[in-house]
Amino acid sequence: MKIKVYKTTEISDKEWREFVDEFNKTFNRNSTVKSKKIFYTSNIFRYSYHAFAVSDKNRVVGHTSLIPALYKFNGDKVLAGISGGTFVSEEFRSDVLLFKKMYESLKDFASQEGMVATLGVPNNNSFKYSLKILGKKYIGDLNY
Repeated sequence: MKIKVYKTTEISDKEWREFVDEFNKTFNRNSTVKSKKIFYTSNIFRYSYHAFAVSDKNRVVGHTSLIPALYKFNGDKVLAGISGGTFVSEEFRSDVLLFKKMYESLKDFASQEGMVATLGVPNNNSFKYSLKILGKKYIGDLNY
């Protein structure tokens, strides 16, 4: 299994198709490549950061992303990433650390570009994983 990290604009057409197909299978959705490209470029930077898990057969079987945003911290603007779009294809979930490998590679890549923090809103399936495996800090619930 390889982990490949990109900015949105660097993803090949093949990777886009495989990513969207696997995302749709995992979440029972009908997303399109076009809608995903719009989603991941609709921020002030016009790109996001992506990590793909690529199988030995050179197929995208996992994904996580960080959407860059500027936040104020102690009066300064800092670059943070909003985590999302995470999945691992069902047949590859036996590697419980695959998400961690993608996330760590992605975080390392983005930190080289000045990203100092990541934020996320995990679902019920990934909440405990985020705390115990990724080392995230719980700061509260959103009111929705």
